[in-house]
Amino acid sequence: MNISTNPGVWVAAICTIGIMSFLYKDNIYFKTVESAFIGMGAAQALVLGYGNIRDLGIRPIVVKGDLMPLLPVILGIMLYSRFSRQYSWISRIPIGYLYGLGAAIAVRGTITSVILTQLAATVVAPKSINDVLIIVGVLSTITYFFFCFGQSAPLKRTGQLGRYFMMVAFGASFASTAMGRISIAIERLTFLWGTWLGMIR
Repeated sequence: MNISTNPGVWVAAICTIGIMSFLYKDNIYFKTVESAFIGMGAAQALVLGYGNIRDLGIRPIVVKGDLMPLLPVILGIMLYSRFSRQYSWISRIPIGYLYGLGAAIAVRGTITSVILTQLAATVVAPKSINDVLIIVGVLSTITYFFFCFGQSAPLKRTGQLGRYFMMVAFGASFASTAMGRISIAIERLTFLWGTWLGMIR
């Protein structure tokens, strides 16, 4: 047994045990570590925000004379009108701009990564059993959603097959999420028993 003498490892171990103590019950140890974590996250976000304003907003305008960052700086300042009852309506302009920009980016990413990729994977000539499963799964799932009413017997069976494909896909997604959480727990336990206590080599 070779316990670590690194102060950073000790701090990380104490915080890890504090978070894991919630498995027993809600306690003051867990709340203290949780509050410290939230406080450090807020402090980091504040420092990063200040750095972004300085490096991406003020310096290009003042030092380089580039006026392109002026628009986002103005929109950011307009957000603070939210704290005024009389001029709070001004904050809706940058908020609407942010929502519109975010929706456009999300829609573009969804169309490219989900719809077009799925179509490209479906219309290829089947060369393996995986290609056949993809084609059958996509078509049967579409049948389940688009032919819900007044279906004939073949369409009902196809829609039922699409339902099974969706159940398998959702189950695989849930299993992947659960395995990710288990991997994080294993990593933390390995840190405690190995890096901190030195019981695992």
